[in-house]
Amino acid sequence: HWKHSPIQKYSVTCDCRKPKSGLFIQAQQKYPIDFSKSVMIGDKLLDLEAGHRLGMTSILVETGYGKKIVHSKELPDWAIVSGNIVTALTWYLDHLYE
Repeated sequence: HWKHSPIQKYSVTCDCRKPKSGLFIQAQQKYPIDFSKSVMIGDKLLDLEAGHRLGMTSILVETGYGKKIVHSKELPDWAIVSGNIVTALTWYLDHLYE
């Protein structure tokens, strides 16, 4: 589960850990971030959920943990799948202003 870490001081539940949005909100308070024009790219569902909750385009890459998720029933229907970070960014930039 996401709140567990092998390092004890990080094994806590807080808004600062994905899939919660605390760190994203802090960044938005400091910088002019428009989440509707932002993208969350990751290889775990926790990454995608964090971005999706804030209205970001969420792209799962098939590298790392992503390959297992693509072939499971866990993949949400709103998630976009891409082979790697380069193809994910290329797709996002091509679709940014649609």
